[in-house]
Amino acid sequence: MALGLTSCARKMVHPATGGSPAASNVNGIYVLAVGGTTINGVNYENDSDFKSTLAFYDLATRTVTPDRFSQVNGFPLGFRALDMGLYGSKLYIALAGSQAVAVVDAASARLLAKTATALPDAVKAFTTYAPDPTHICFFDGEVYIGLVNGVIEVMDTSSMKIVRYIGGDVPLLTPIGPVVANGKLYLAGEGNSYPNNLAIIDPHTGSLIRSMSIYLNPESISTDNSGNVFVQTQFDTARLVFDLNTDYQALTPGLTIISSATDQVAYQSSSNSSGNAPVVVSGNTGYYISGNYASSTIAQFNSATLSFNIPGYNTGGVQLGEVTALTVDPITGQLFVGDAKFTNSPNGKVDVFADQQLQYSFPAGTNPIKIVLTKP
Repeated sequence: MALGLTSCARKMVHPATGGSPAASNVNGIYVLAVGGTTINGVNYENDSDFKSTLAFYDLATRTVTPDRFSQVNGFPLGFRALDMGLYGSKLYIALAGSQAVAVVDAASARLLAKTATALPDAVKAFTTYAPDPTHICFFDGEVYIGLVNGVIEVMDTSSMKIVRYIGGDVPLLTPIGPVVANGKLYLAGEGNSYPNNLAIIDPHTGSLIRSMSIYLNPESISTDNSGNVFVQTQFDTARLVFDLNTDYQALTPGLTIISSATDQVAYQSSSNSSGNAPVVVSGNTGYYISGNYASSTIAQFNSATLSFNIPGYNTGGVQLGEVTALTVDPITGQLFVGDAKFTNSPNGKVDVFADQQLQYSFPAGTNPIKIVLTKP
C-alpha cells in the first residue's frame, strides 16, 4: 500500500508499544534539533544546511552537553533529523537529509548502526520522492519508519536491519505518521488525498483496514495510552470551498480525535492550535500548543471526557516563542517544552515546568524537534 510522508514542519509522538526491551541505563533528557542555516535572512532549506544535533541534559549533574553525539563519536549526527524515539536502551533517529536511520545507545550516545533508506527496485512507491525517513514508531519489537516517498520500512530492533516494507496502493500524499494505537498503524494524508485522507493499516500484513476523512493538511499526529489518535491540521474542512477563490489564510485549524477502539471520529472541531508540536497526554490531561508561531501558549483539555473548556497552562510569566516540541513525564507530570524562539534561531531551549511553575531551562540548539526522557 502506498503511504506518503511529511515535511519538516510536521511531527508525531506516540507511547512505546509492544515487547519488553531492556530499559536505558541513564537518567537524563535527549533533545534532537533539526539544525538550520540562514544566509542574509533567507533559509535556503537545502538538506546540507540542516546540520542536526543531539543534546543531552544530565539530571544528576544538572549540566547539558549541546552536541553529545558529536562529542562521543567524533563526527556529526547527520542532516535534517525529523524524529526520534526510544525503544529499550536504544534511540532511533530519522535523518531525512541523510536518507538514513541512526541507532544510538542511549546510555553513552555511541552510534550502533546507521541504516540507509534506499529501496529495492521491487518495492513500489506511490510517489517519485526520495526515500527520506521522517517518522518513527514502535510495535512488537519492530521499528516502523515512514518515508516521504510513500513507503514504510520495518526494522528489527535486535538486528537493527530492515526486514520488510509496507507499500502499495493507498494514495496518501505526503502524510504524517505512522503512529501505533490498539495494534494498528495510522497515517494522515495531505489535501490532495481528501476525502479519504486517514489510513488505518494492519502492521503485520500491511493491508488497509479502512480509510476515513479528517481535516486537511495534517501538521502533527500522536496517540495516548487510552488509544486516542490526535491529528492537528492546518485547515478545518468544514470551512473550505474547493475552488480557486478559497482564502486559505482565513481558514481555521482543525483537530480530529479518533478512537482506535472503534476507528470512528470521537471529536472533530476547529481549534486555535498551532499544530507545530504534537498533542501530549498525561493521565486525563492533554496539552497542545495554541497561538501563532511567534507567541505560543499551552492549552489543556480533559482527554477522558474530551472537554476543552478548562483554563490554559500557566507558565508563570515565561514568554514562549515558537514551540516545536512537547513532552510530558507520565510519572512526575513535568512538562517539557521545546522552544525554537523563532525558526533557525541558534538559541533554542527547553523549559521544564511542574505544577505550572518553571523549574529549569537549558539550551537545545537550532530548531529543537523532539524531546526524549531516559530513565534507568
